[in-house]
Amino acid sequence: MMISCKVATELIEKSQEQRLSRLQRFRLWVHTLLCGACKQYEKQSQQIEAFLKTTFDASTDPSELNVDTRELQQRIKEDLKM
Repeated sequence: MMISCKVATELIEKSQEQRLSRLQRFRLWVHTLLCGACKQYEKQSQQIEAFLKTTFDASTDPSELNVDTRELQQRIKEDLKM
């Protein structure tokens, strides 16, 4: 069964933090073979993650960044019209 783009992007982001199950990896692989937009999203997500890792080391306290993640999540949802 083909996963939606929403599920694919969630798996892409999840894969940045933890290892996906074999089934999740397979479904994401199939989806990105057929969906150029999600393939591009995956590539950009990996680039952003690499940039953040080089910019902020592990000792950086997230509270020092002054970022309201709830507000960012809400803005993203509004932009995606969720």
